[in-house]
Amino acid sequence: MYYSKLEVLSIKLIVLRITQFNVAISVLCTFIMLVKVTMFVLHIWYPFLATITNAIITALWVVSIYGQAGPDHSDPKHPSSVAWYISKSCSYAKPSGNYHYCQMAKGTFAVTVVMM
Repeated sequence: MYYSKLEVLSIKLIVLRITQFNVAISVLCTFIMLVKVTMFVLHIWYPFLATITNAIITALWVVSIYGQAGPDHSDPKHPSSVAWYISKSCSYAKPSGNYHYCQMAKGTFAVTVVMM
């Protein structure tokens, strides 16, 4: 298969966007948690507000899980419908020295799914 430089660049941008999206969600959730605690202590955290906030956060994390488990086109020679670190063992990453990164990716994905 032949991929143009533009296609490879767009794949790299998608991976970068997913990473930035996950960081943004984490920062947003931390901020919302601090606001929730403050409002709960002040007795102004109402169930309706909590439902809306939790629904938005849940939707953001579902999009994050889909982005992490979705198609992996980072290597144009080996496109995959599922991220390689989910569908394969980390032993495939040992020869290239990426075993630790594979373990971190699997762990991060597992924590994200469990937290949902």
